[in-house]
Amino acid sequence: MKIAIIGAGPAGLAVAHKLTISNYEVDVFDNQAQVGGFAKSIELWDRKVEIGPHFLNVGIIPEVDRTVSGIVGDNYLTYERKTFIITRGKMFYYPPAITDIFKKMGVNDVCKATGSFLIQHLRKTEIEANAEDFVKQKLGLHLYQYFFESFSRKLWGLNGNQVSDVFAKSLLGFDTGFTPAKIIYTKIKRKFKPEKNPHKYLYFKGGLSTLWNTMKQKIEAAGGNFHLSTPIKALHYTSNDNLSGLILEDGSFKQYDAFVSTIPIQSLIKYLDQSDKEIVSNNKVNFRNDVLVYLKVKSERPISGQCFYCYSEDTQLTRVTNFDEFTPGLKGDFNILLAEFWCGKDDKIWQASNDEILEIVKNELKKNPVFKDVEILDAHVKKIPNAFQVPDLDLLKNREKLLSNIPAFNNLYLTGRTTSINFNYGMENAIHDGLKTASELIAALNAQPQNVPL
Repeated sequence: MKIAIIGAGPAGLAVAHKLTISNYEVDVFDNQAQVGGFAKSIELWDRKVEIGPHFLNVGIIPEVDRTVSGIVGDNYLTYERKTFIITRGKMFYYPPAITDIFKKMGVNDVCKATGSFLIQHLRKTEIEANAEDFVKQKLGLHLYQYFFESFSRKLWGLNGNQVSDVFAKSLLGFDTGFTPAKIIYTKIKRKFKPEKNPHKYLYFKGGLSTLWNTMKQKIEAAGGNFHLSTPIKALHYTSNDNLSGLILEDGSFKQYDAFVSTIPIQSLIKYLDQSDKEIVSNNKVNFRNDVLVYLKVKSERPISGQCFYCYSEDTQLTRVTNFDEFTPGLKGDFNILLAEFWCGKDDKIWQASNDEILEIVKNELKKNPVFKDVEILDAHVKKIPNAFQVPDLDLLKNREKLLSNIPAFNNLYLTGRTTSINFNYGMENAIHDGLKTASELIAALNAQPQNVPL
């Protein structure tokens, strides 16, 4: 049985790894020259960094922990995740913690937050399917205004009532079934004793690409093949039941028994039928761009924390990543920071030159209580269009429309971030989804007569 995997990111690599060690013939295709997708490392100033902050938490998913350990052995570093929200001149833990919020907000804001929370929970109001109403219902008006209102506009260019509640649930962790009342009840039941920490965050001396490249080597050693820098022109099918092969840009045809796609749904639709380009454009899936400014810096005082989310609108910064904190104990004579600006295509910062962007960054860091004292030695600017899908009110409807344009092929499997609506989707989730998809595919292949496509 020959299987084609489209996309060599974490999910695609996980699928390929499990299939090859199970003795299936696998070909992995990707447009890029390196594996890892957006989670791959890049080199700046003789160091490895990532395209944004990437946290690999294997501790929460035992199967992922076992898989990664089996691939890299003990060739990794562990660290404590320290991420923060900066808003109104104060710094809070992220994800938000109730005790931390009430400790740092101040008496006046705590009273307002408590009052609006109680008032909201005494009301029996129906929640609309937007982020503003959801957060107000769960946390009250004051906490919505304090944390969420301005951040929604900064992230997505939309007011909270224009954003899907799917995003709010992911941001606050309510997609897992927890609510403030349940959290408080659980803490009281445990008498506020600290619970066992299941987290295990991994990083590598050579960046996260150490993991992806090692996976690639293991896959190749088990008989898998990689076709990198190899654009696909189309997926070939003769009926709506099964795909039959790939047509590459050079016109060559490769036949397979099963297919796994980890690429965005819009791209997959384009491969299926050129006429579907009109369907994609009419579907009005909106995206935000990302301006990334890597900074080689020196600081007189250590910066504690890997990632800082800038919620308030008094700064243009969206978040700042501190790469030194991913490798504690390996710090050199300079640090690398990443300042990000999520924006629209018509925003000034997207249209600005690199020199203009650097001046904006300098001014914004001076206003930030954490980074105001850093000395910038050098900078590298990178712009990524269509980096993040906007979770507008039509998010789920548009998603269903997109999926409806893909025929229900028996031998096509979708996996990875493209199949999830979780906005906290991490690399451990991508690896886990890839492993689960591989298991599902193996079960289907084993159930089929030999030499008969799924």
